[in-house]
Amino acid sequence: MTRTLLLVRHGETAWNREGRFQGQADVPLSIAEHAHLFDDQHTAVMTSDLRRAQETAEIVFGRAGRTLHERPALREFCYGVFEGLTRSEIDERFPGAMAAWVHGDHAFAIDGGESRAAVYARAHAAVTAFLTEVPHRHVVVVGHGGVMRQLVSACFPERAEPWNLSFANTATHIVRVEPARWSYGGQL
Repeated sequence: MTRTLLLVRHGETAWNREGRFQGQADVPLSIAEHAHLFDDQHTAVMTSDLRRAQETAEIVFGRAGRTLHERPALREFCYGVFEGLTRSEIDERFPGAMAAWVHGDHAFAIDGGESRAAVYARAHAAVTAFLTEVPHRHVVVVGHGGVMRQLVSACFPERAEPWNLSFANTATHIVRVEPARWSYGGQL
């Protein structure tokens, strides 16, 4: 059976507007409300345990009787010394570190932070485990831009990471999960 993942990035925070790296800082949303989506009998919802993802999941998918499955493994990257800084502040304080992290070895971690390989492993394992736990045909994953990029990258093994796709606030990507592989279905 082919199953579908819907990867949804959390709504906007003040730090998003300011261009700050949030990482695992627990910053609240700055959005109001959205309509409820999907039929509970056919769709399960999992979310990062950070507030901005939880609030997005509650606003968009929460309703009486629905379980939102929180998973710490879906947290955003730990950005270490980058957290709370803008890109220009990072470049000023740590010249070349951002480029080394983005374009370098996937095993490279920022001082005090996580590597892309580590985040890929934890997020992919969490989603794969959840798919074995629930019978739902559709699974919504509410998370963070960096984690979503790592999950979507499972669809593009030859390119490693899909840098040309948008992971802006509320970006939504469709991933088809088959027993042997994941494939990219597009962006909503």
